[in-house]
Amino acid sequence: MKRKNIIVFMVFSILFLVSIFVHFINNNKIQDTTLEKNSLKIEFQSLKSENQVLKNINYQLLETNVKLSEKVNKLKIIAN
Repeated sequence: MKRKNIIVFMVFSILFLVSIFVHFINNNKIQDTTLEKNSLKIEFQSLKSENQVLKNINYQLLETNVKLSEKVNKLKIIAN
């Protein structure tokens, strides 16, 4: 009877230690995932800002293009 108790105790002890080990591994993965998520959030905000700047530049270029087209059309009329 004592031998069975010792074996059962050993099995539960091993299971307990394995569960602690798995918990720490899982906890580290969660922390890594959280860090990666925060990094991606920062990168996304940066890309949004860059996108806004590029939109503004594009708008300015379109305005310049319209102004140049108007001037070219006026010069064509004068040349004819």
